[in-house]
Amino acid sequence: MKTFNNKIALNLDRDAQVSVKGFIAPIEYTQWNYHVDWDELANLKAAEPEKQYPASVFQAFLPQEPVSVDECWQIEEEAALTLLRQLSPCPQLELKIGGKDSYGLWACLRAYNDAFAEILFRIHAEFVLEKGWFALSQFAGYMVVDRVEKKLPLSRCTFRMPH
Repeated sequence: MKTFNNKIALNLDRDAQVSVKGFIAPIEYTQWNYHVDWDELANLKAAEPEKQYPASVFQAFLPQEPVSVDECWQIEEEAALTLLRQLSPCPQLELKIGGKDSYGLWACLRAYNDAFAEILFRIHAEFVLEKGWFALSQFAGYMVVDRVEKKLPLSRCTFRMPH
């Protein structure tokens, strides 16, 4: 198997703005039917359906040094929290359930060519709600970086529920 040791640096245009649509799909399953019995969870909606962000928020998801394919790095906490606040006003990264083993703010270079680079990321977080907290299994997503224009033409973040 041939491996590649080529490293690339990833940067975004500092003046760029990124529009993000926040959406929380209806929760269809929780182990103890919390999604049925707990109104706040059953009706969970994004705090802000759409918001503009400066590129610096997403720059914090990119590596500070050049990286090669399959190389991982940590995402800056404040940038992750900034995006999570669009979904819920009180996200936190230190989980009440799972403890320190559940901490995770990681990104990885999946692929690149001369024009684009694809970054995968995973964030473990929970939302503090009025009557408790909601711990998601993870937020998982990807960003496609236009290496020529230094912009984000395509990004997606989803979350997975604990089973």
